[in-house]
Amino acid sequence: MSKKQITKNFKLSRQFNSYAVKHPKVFKGIPKNACIVMAQKSDQKLTEENLKVAQRIIKKEHRRCFQAIKENHRWTLKPV
Repeated sequence: MSKKQITKNFKLSRQFNSYAVKHPKVFKGIPKNACIVMAQKSDQKLTEENLKVAQRIIKKEHRRCFQAIKENHRWTLKPV
């Protein structure tokens, strides 16, 4: 993963955290030990890289993973 993608992930993570504080229902149905990977409708390359990371976590750690998908100012979570 490139430095640019890591920077984008940090930015998206901060935005998602702010959103989640205001909308805690976004976590409904997400297990405690689940991983959450960032996705952005407008950045398919970043989304694909993060899905690869999620697949490795699922395979190696046997954890459930979810995508936090940003579209405009709204976030949704869906299973990987």
